[in-house]
Amino acid sequence: MKKKDEEAKETLRWLKGSTAIDEEYNRIIKAISNKVEFKEFFLSKQNRRGLLIVVVLRITQEMIGFSAIIFNLQEILQETGYNLSSTTTSTVYLVIQNVIDLFSLKFADRFGRRPLIFISLSCTGISIFIVGTYFYFKNETQIDMSRLSFIPVLAFIIYIASYAIGMQQTPCIYTSEVFTPQMKGAANSICIIVTSGIVIIENEFFTRMKQNFGICVPFFGFALFAAVGLVFAICFIPETKGKTIEEIQEELK
Repeated sequence: MKKKDEEAKETLRWLKGSTAIDEEYNRIIKAISNKVEFKEFFLSKQNRRGLLIVVVLRITQEMIGFSAIIFNLQEILQETGYNLSSTTTSTVYLVIQNVIDLFSLKFADRFGRRPLIFISLSCTGISIFIVGTYFYFKNETQIDMSRLSFIPVLAFIIYIASYAIGMQQTPCIYTSEVFTPQMKGAANSICIIVTSGIVIIENEFFTRMKQNFGICVPFFGFALFAAVGLVFAICFIPETKGKTIEEIQEELK
């Protein structure tokens, strides 16, 4: 056991680039060794608030429409009247997604989690509202929108980039940061269950709204969810950048 302790300390020294690691090492050991019963996940105020934050983030992550839009993107673009092949659509999506993914975590560490959530939800909400507005005027009025068919295409590009820079990563980051090591497993399990259910609801929402009320309605719905998520983030989500788990837990009390 003593040998393993020394190996762990040596690893921590290498990671921290410093020999003064005793305080950090003792903090980690204390956090790992404290056993917590599952019921304390709900009895503790900071765990309840942490759970509320990550669950709402996961719900918002899906209910701003990303899965439904990407799954139906080619069909949606055809409805705009703008002529794009499926190959071009897929290529543009993958390029944007991969380029933003390279920088999203660095942005989160440099600028903080809250600003990225604010930017992501604001831009996804506005861009998807623009798409809904375009379809409303195209399908529900006599206005000729053919010359403006490029607008929803640009709006989708902004939407995908905005989603990738914030809402794609930050819910996972918060799940890993707001809970103690003992609670992360339970938190991840709950988030997986919630996400699985919400994806089904999201796709059903898109399909039913489109069939019964027109294609503009689900986009307005997704924009509304983005607005609600933004208000929640502003009011309830703390910044976790550069903070220890003790500082975050204290702030959640």
